[in-house]
Amino acid sequence: MCEIGVRAFKKDRSIIKPFIIFMLVWIFSFVFIFLLMIKNDNVRRFLLVEDDIKNNRSLEHTKENRDGYDITEATFIQLNKQFTIENQQSILPIKSKVASIKEERCVPEQNIVFLKTHKTGSSTVTNILNRYADLRELLVVLPGMGDIRFLWPRKFHWSSVDLLRLDGQPANMLVNHARYDRQQMNMIMEDNSKYFTILRNPVSQFESSFYYFEFDSILRLNHTKSAVEEFLTYPDEYLYNLTMRLNDLPDTMNLIQSGMFYDLGYNFMDVENDETIQKVLEKLEKELSLVLIMEYFDESLVLLKNTFCWEFDDILYIKQNERLKKKKMLNLETSEKIKNWNRADVMLYQHFNKTFWKKLEKYGEQFWFDVKEFKRRNKEFKATCSPQKITTKGYKINVDVNSFVMNTKVDKFNRYLCEKLLMSEVDYLTYFRKKFQNNFGYQRILLAEGVKPLHQEKRLQKRLKKMHVKSPKFFMPGEIRKS
Repeated sequence: MCEIGVRAFKKDRSIIKPFIIFMLVWIFSFVFIFLLMIKNDNVRRFLLVEDDIKNNRSLEHTKENRDGYDITEATFIQLNKQFTIENQQSILPIKSKVASIKEERCVPEQNIVFLKTHKTGSSTVTNILNRYADLRELLVVLPGMGDIRFLWPRKFHWSSVDLLRLDGQPANMLVNHARYDRQQMNMIMEDNSKYFTILRNPVSQFESSFYYFEFDSILRLNHTKSAVEEFLTYPDEYLYNLTMRLNDLPDTMNLIQSGMFYDLGYNFMDVENDETIQKVLEKLEKELSLVLIMEYFDESLVLLKNTFCWEFDDILYIKQNERLKKKKMLNLETSEKIKNWNRADVMLYQHFNKTFWKKLEKYGEQFWFDVKEFKRRNKEFKATCSPQKITTKGYKINVDVNSFVMNTKVDKFNRYLCEKLLMSEVDYLTYFRKKFQNNFGYQRILLAEGVKPLHQEKRLQKRLKKMHVKSPKFFMPGEIRKS
């Protein structure tokens, strides 16, 4: 029997051998596929994190940081623990791809026009923008003739600009008082510049303007119990009497009715009814990239940071040009009179207050984490700078305002940024006029280091020539319209 079995085995060996080989191949294939599935599952989970970044769906795996959407370091550490060295190497191009997506989606905006409105916290915003431009060597539009405004209360005109300091180049930023004129501003600015402004509740804005610009004294109401209430009882009569007495109204009196609407380029006297105002608002909404709201100042700055792809450090602030002595709260009746008198400003504020909250909703819950973080950082940096508060007079007025001077105890590391944070609008204008002067030592350093080209194409002159305007030079105010 054994011999028969051996012979049978030898006879069938040719069949068994291929079968064994087949089984081994099948087993190895199964193990290989199983390992591949594990690896791909890890990659799939990583890509899900990347997908969360694109769609901002998961707060577990993503965060909104100062540069835009990014994968948290904790997520990378957790993933790395799951991979072998070989798998970690395969992740590198994926991480690079995520960084590439982030870069494409979020590029810091550096070409900006800030439409500065009066008594809305705009001086504080101006410091933020001046500081950003200064620390990044951006070109700022300066008023000519040593002025601090661009022809205000008239609309902006290109010939009011200090063209010599632009050195033939379109500007990156325009931040000082200028009444909105998109066509004229576009002639000076870099292409595709972003425009934005800030608004304030018309009741508090009007009350602040009324006393800051000393309308009570101009109207001879400074000895009355409530100058605002007295004026609003007979506003047309008071303005008529003032015109007859002075023959010409002071420039600031252009802000006596719907001042924010006026700063944005529109005169309330030219607006016939609510329908006309609404058309103006719809036009402004298309032209402005962002409208901040003073009552939600920190939230507005975080929105600015996100919109322009800036960092928290870029929006740190200390309040500038704040009126020291404030009147008592207005009663309800007076508030209603202010609203009726400033109808255009009320509609302006209500319209963009709605758009403001719609923008915030798009960022979801993460936005409020960012606001909390910004408040913490700003409070911390104020404590670091710990500026000494002093009282000064407002620009060309007799009203006391808060101002600050450097604390001598601030360490050298933080002193430079603290000094920038405390510079007023006028201080920055004086500083920029030196910095942008062609023969100033700093400009020679930029040339020597290759930061500034020795021979620049005079793009601004070419643009103005193409638009059929006279060659750039200084103009006296009376000569502006001749161009």
